[in-house]
Formats: sequence, C-alpha cells, structure tokens
Amino acid sequence: MCTKETTCTMRDCPDAHFESEIRDYGNSRILQKSSSNSPMLPPSLSKDDLNAFCARWKIVEPGLTVLNRLPSPLLDLLIRSFMVGPEIGDSDLTNQLLKCLADIIRPQTFVVNNMQTFHELLTATLKVSASVPIGLACNGSGQMAIALEKEVLLVSLKDYGTEDLGLFAFALSFLGLAVVHSIQDKNNLMKNFPKVFCDLLDRVRIVDNPSEIIYIAANPFEEVTDRATQAKIDAINNPAPLLPTPDVSAASTPDLVDNS
Repeated sequence: MCTKETTCTMRDCPDAHFESEIRDYGNSRILQKSSSNSPMLPPSLSKDDLNAFCARWKIVEPGLTVLNRLPSPLLDLLIRSFMVGPEIGDSDLTNQLLKCLADIIRPQTFVVNNMQTFHELLTATLKVSASVPIGLACNGSGQMAIALEKEVLLVSLKDYGTEDLGLFAFALSFLGLAVVHSIQDKNNLMKNFPKVFCDLLDRVRIVDNPSEIIYIAANPFEEVTDRATQAKIDAINNPAPLLPTPDVSAASTPDLVDNS
C-alpha cells in the first residue's frame, strides 16, 4: 500500500491505494495454469475495482456512467489500455478516457482515393443486403464516411466530378436504407452533392433516436467515422451504442440507464 497518503498524485504511483489494487499472487498462479487451448475470458471487474480505477485517474461524469454501461470484456480492455502522460491535466483525464474508448471500438476504415476504389464503393453500396442499414456522415468540408457491413469507407466528395457524384447519390438512395446521425449531416450532404442530384438524397433519413456522441475526435475522418457508425447502430436499435449516451441526472443508478 502507498505510504504517501494525501500527498500522492496517484496517477503514476506504483503502489496500491485501495485493497482491490493489491495483486493476488495465488490467483495469478491459477490463471497461469489455464489451458492454452481454451479461450480465456477476462474476469469481470468488481465495483471496488472500478471505483479504484476512477479514483486513481480522477474520472468524472460522463465517464463514470459510460464505464458502468460497458460490457465486461470491453471494460477490462479499456482499463488495461488506458494510460496518459503527466502533461495531461487532471481536468482532461475523463475526455482522454473517452478518446481511448472511441479509438478501441472504432471500426476498420478504408480511404477511397482513386476511381477504381470509388467504383468498387458504388458496387458494394448497391450490393448491401436489403435488411442492413447504411450509416452516413458528412462534414461541411465534404469529408464523408459510409458504414456498410463491418467496415467504414472514407470519401472526400470534392475529389469527384458531377457524374461520379450522381452515381454515388443513386447508389446511396437506391435501397432507401441510408441513415444519418443528425440534420447537420444531411445538410452537409446536400451542400456537397450537386444540386441536380439532391432530390435523390431526400431518401436518406435521420435516425429516430440518435445517441449522443460524447467524444468528438479531432481528426475529421475519425469524427465522421464515429457518426456514421453510430447512425447505423442506432438504426438497428442496438442496446449497446458505440458511445453510450450518459444520463448524468441518473448517475446514482447508472446501470439502469438505457438510451439505445
């Protein structure tokens, strides 16, 4: 246990500040004896483990609510992955935790940067199953993300001509399954597609109950990736959103929050 008591900064202290942080040597030996042929599931974190982590890293809302809503394997991975240097102030630690979570769960992305991959994107969009929503997001600069199956394709709309964008608008509207996270995304689509094709984009709808995105990435492509992925998840009513919407007013009972 740490002997510095109230003078310790806690964040980078190598000693324990809570009983739950002291390693159990006996249990660690049992874990090492596990068969290598069977998949190992991480143990669920106890309430004491989670409270110790939040106290050490000075995590506040909305981080507390988000942590309480994550599934055990993802929570275990997040806590084992999170580490920031001393240059990050205590007031920014919660935002850094949310950034770490967003980076972990962000789907694989591919940049569409030539005509061959652009035409492959058109074909892939038209081949999407009629039961699978397509998540879209676009910023004011025309940087667009399209969430198809398990991956996200990134397109800079200003790199393509009127005819190409017309084909793209047709592909996006053909199945009537494209959704955006907010009215701003739809307005940005209308702004960056040629006006002659904007009627096609009327078939792109806004999800009924969009989840709040509580971490906004600094990279514009990462930002639209998160919004496109969230739009797709919200469209299929997934009970575990990409970045769960916290209900700060119900922070005393975070496990009961469900804004899917």
